[in-house]
Amino acid sequence: MFISIFKDSLLQVTSSFKLNEFFCKCPDFVKTSHLLDFRLITAVQAVRDYYQMPVYITSSYRTLFCNAKSGGAHNSYHLTGRALDFSCPNINSRIKDDISAKGKLYSSLRSIGINGFGFSDSFIHFDVRTAGSIIDPVFSLGYDIWYYK
Repeated sequence: MFISIFKDSLLQVTSSFKLNEFFCKCPDFVKTSHLLDFRLITAVQAVRDYYQMPVYITSSYRTLFCNAKSGGAHNSYHLTGRALDFSCPNINSRIKDDISAKGKLYSSLRSIGINGFGFSDSFIHFDVRTAGSIIDPVFSLGYDIWYYK
């Protein structure tokens, strides 16, 4: 389920995104590619399609240094290409409300494999964790949701 993300690739990977939009934004990252779980790309396309609004990728794969600097957990899914952060100006709160209420977008994202949801005022976090502490009888895997301060 992983795809190689290349720094300079203009390959149209979905109807709205080019491959390079998902490239690592860490200033200390020196490689020309990294892996990213394709379900994350599918998920942000689903958000884009659902709201018909721009989605901006703010963080995908991270280095240890960059993760520490951003306040990421020591075992962050960003370190393994299994998480990304994004922003949808003016609708971040609508996305949070839909997911919190287990609306249509929530169901779509869970079907894709998104099981971690984090919300701040400026970004949204998705990850593809394989287990979570909140049980939803509709889906076989639990999920987690949290709110950044």
